[in-house]
Amino acid sequence: MRKTKALWTSLITVIVAALGLSFLVFPCFPARAEGRRKVILIVIDRLSLGDLTENGAPNLHRLSRRGAVGLMNARSAGAISSPNCYLSVGAGARADGESSGGLAFNTQEIYEDELAGEVFLRQTGITAPPQGVVNLAIANISRRCIRCMHDVYPGALGGALRKSGLKAGVVGNADLKDVFRREVSLIAMDSWGRVPYGDVSHFFLKASPTSPSGWRTDYQALLPASLALLEKVDFLVIETGDTARVNATRPFFADRRVAQERAAAVRRADDFIEKLVSRLNLGKTLVIIAVPTPSTEMIKEKSNLTPLFLLGGNVRSGVLTSQTTRHHGIVTNLDIAPTALTYLGAEIPHTMLGRPLGSEPQDDPLCYLASLNERAINKAQIRVPVLTTYVTLIAITLLVSTLILLARARRKYLRIFQYLLLWLLCVPVTLLMLSFFSYSSFVFPVLFTALVSALIAGIAWNLRKTNITPIAFACLLTMLVLVGDILGGSPLMQRSILGYCFMIGARYYGIGNEYMGILIGSSIAGLTALLDIYELKRWPIGLAFLVLVFVIGHPALGANVGGTIAAVVGYSVAYLLLSKGRFSAKQALATVLSVFLALVALIFFDLLMASGGSHLAGAIALIQKGGYREALQIIQRKFAMNVEGTLYTVWTRVLLSIMVIFPILLLRPMGALKRVSLNYPHLTMGFMGVAAAAIAAFVFNDTGAAAASTTIIFVIASLLYIIMEEQVIA
Repeated sequence: MRKTKALWTSLITVIVAALGLSFLVFPCFPARAEGRRKVILIVIDRLSLGDLTENGAPNLHRLSRRGAVGLMNARSAGAISSPNCYLSVGAGARADGESSGGLAFNTQEIYEDELAGEVFLRQTGITAPPQGVVNLAIANISRRCIRCMHDVYPGALGGALRKSGLKAGVVGNADLKDVFRREVSLIAMDSWGRVPYGDVSHFFLKASPTSPSGWRTDYQALLPASLALLEKVDFLVIETGDTARVNATRPFFADRRVAQERAAAVRRADDFIEKLVSRLNLGKTLVIIAVPTPSTEMIKEKSNLTPLFLLGGNVRSGVLTSQTTRHHGIVTNLDIAPTALTYLGAEIPHTMLGRPLGSEPQDDPLCYLASLNERAINKAQIRVPVLTTYVTLIAITLLVSTLILLARARRKYLRIFQYLLLWLLCVPVTLLMLSFFSYSSFVFPVLFTALVSALIAGIAWNLRKTNITPIAFACLLTMLVLVGDILGGSPLMQRSILGYCFMIGARYYGIGNEYMGILIGSSIAGLTALLDIYELKRWPIGLAFLVLVFVIGHPALGANVGGTIAAVVGYSVAYLLLSKGRFSAKQALATVLSVFLALVALIFFDLLMASGGSHLAGAIALIQKGGYREALQIIQRKFAMNVEGTLYTVWTRVLLSIMVIFPILLLRPMGALKRVSLNYPHLTMGFMGVAAAAIAAFVFNDTGAAAASTTIIFVIASLLYIIMEEQVIA
């Protein structure tokens, strides 16, 4: 009896073990398949946040409270168009695609009397997926992306999914009556333009005589097709289409009709999303609702921040953020692909510049984002005219001041221009203070900047203990306010007209190149001037230089690698001159060594933080994967961006002015620079350090002209001020 019982126990154990092993060996069992994670990306294109909040999208409002919502920078490497923006999402990098990027078809669909799959095979030599979609513009897209100033790999998202054994699918289109608009394929395709599963045919369209385009999305067909396709794929992109059609046909219809149709399109998409989401297991499904391309109205008002929703997948409610921006509520279109890949457990390609999205708590997220969007639009619209005016004033004031010196003008004119030079040096700190206020027109920032800068310059003017005390005051005040702002997370710089712009999207955190140059120039000039005003030891100045390098370069503070190199060069040259009185080959070698050690320290801090979100971290990752060739490509891209920036930035006016002024000061008035160096030897050494920093800033920054100009103006303006002071006294 015991033997029989033992035999049955052994048999049951073997059967249970065999069944358990079968689940491990054969992962295609239904129970296993139902447990797989899914990502759905729903596209509602050409909308603003206001379109969704004002046109009655109750389901999206409700879903936003269950998930997270943010403003997404929709920039591409080229024009803001649907092909470029969709391609950027799929590449995880800013791409410049092909205008015919919407030329995608089902493999079995007829295109110009042939099967699209056969056309694709002839074009690429690659067999099309039997149940999938192919993009027939892939060859031109790839060639065009090669011209971008950074590595862009079309189809990076689809390729990463394929590499991990995951499948992608697309469904829907934004076709017009005689135009194929199937850019949705650009998001999910691989590098050969293939999507394994999908349907982008006219099956999802129905005729609509009242619609501007004559067509509408048939959501009764799109919903079951999406759910059926979701059973086959891990990543699904759904194009709703109608809002894009309204935007495409708007030039031919009255504004009232366009507004009505857009509102109706939003309501239909909102209803579709509610029905789709109600059928999903949000515990295993991440839903992303994105607007890849801004509307035409948004582009006209210089706005490219579109709404982005994240739901399911254990996403906490609130607003979105990412390591790409490190800003509450602001993310980029480059973050979508890394988010999907991370959720699905796939590896993020090193060419993707974005980072996975996260969320942070926020009361009434939509209201908060609406306010943030309004401020960003106001800044983008006002920034260019204010900066252009300021930079033009700098160039004119410096040139006219030089002419007045050469003409040996009367004392009152010299005093007027001395005050103007001092005023120019006080503008950057005033533009930081302007960030405390809200404004919607050009008038307030101009008046505020003019008057407050005049007040600060007046205070400095009345502190004339020596001829250079006003210069020292203006420089040190600027330095202290900037350092305080950086240590506090740069809230003023983020809102300043002279700071970086969320719409441009070149930088989202840390210290921008303009203020980086201002900080280096003002700190060297201000601190070395103290040595001529007071009898101080040099080591505290050196310690201050070290602290400033840390502030500019640390990934959690300034996070500016090019600025760190410029700072180390400028501070090293200035301090070595202060210590030795001359600059020799040994000092040059010491400067180079200092730059190397500073970069090593930045890498250490970045790895210690394990954030992976800084510009340096991205460059390190690229070099690790691509080797020395990637390092050379980074250098080439930086050089190309610098050349382009120099050609088009308004700051080039200042550089050209300085190139005219400095030789004049060197030659005439006779002995002026020599007298300055004799009377203010420490400040003169500081000027040499600033000049070295400006050269390094020009070489090692993407927008070198802006960084070099804001650095060097502290030298030229101070020199002109001091020479004028000597002429007045004489």
